[in-house]
Amino acid sequence: FSTHLSCSLLHLLLFLLLFFFFFLLRLGWNVLASRSSSGWLGSTLLDRSLSTRLLRLSIVYVFVVASFSTSLLLWNRFDGWSRQRNSVYIFTDEMKRLPELAVRSTWWFLN
Repeated sequence: FSTHLSCSLLHLLLFLLLFFFFFLLRLGWNVLASRSSSGWLGSTLLDRSLSTRLLRLSIVYVFVVASFSTSLLLWNRFDGWSRQRNSVYIFTDEMKRLPELAVRSTWWFLN
């Protein structure tokens, strides 16, 4: 339970850092667009491309963090199981389920 809680706190911290980074990036793009004197650098075009990039990056970020936290949970389980049963088969069976667990933890994080 404590590992799950620490992974949840890690999710929250990384999400807040990423949100702050996106906020600064968008603020910088808006300042750049407002200071541009030429007409080809319009703020609406810049905002659309930036929001699309940020959406893609945030989706990739959520999957990477979910996979990382799931692998941490599995590694902690494997450490406990290897001391009890001295077997690697349980860990390999869990590793086969890693994509499913990553999707589930991502769904849990988004909800």
